[in-house]
Amino acid sequence: SHVYRIVLTGGPCAGKTTALARLSGYLQERGFRVYTVPEVATMLFVNGSSVADLVRGGDEAVLAFQKAVLDGQLALEDGFRRVASTTRSAAVLLCD
Repeated sequence: SHVYRIVLTGGPCAGKTTALARLSGYLQERGFRVYTVPEVATMLFVNGSSVADLVRGGDEAVLAFQKAVLDGQLALEDGFRRVASTTRSAAVLLCD
């Protein structure tokens, strides 16, 4: 079955999480299986990374962080897509 992907982007406090919650409910009411893919940058900051580390580490640290975010986000989205595709239901990935 087909897996749709919706990605919301925007700065902090722009309303992405609120919009995703509303969109999730809307899609579920219409029969879609909805998977919410977490944001890797937030996961890193909540679990030990800090802006101060990036400042101290300079360009090399910033580049390493950005690469980790990109690699992690792509891996998470791919994993969620693979799981969603096995449900044989119309599915949507919501990416924050």
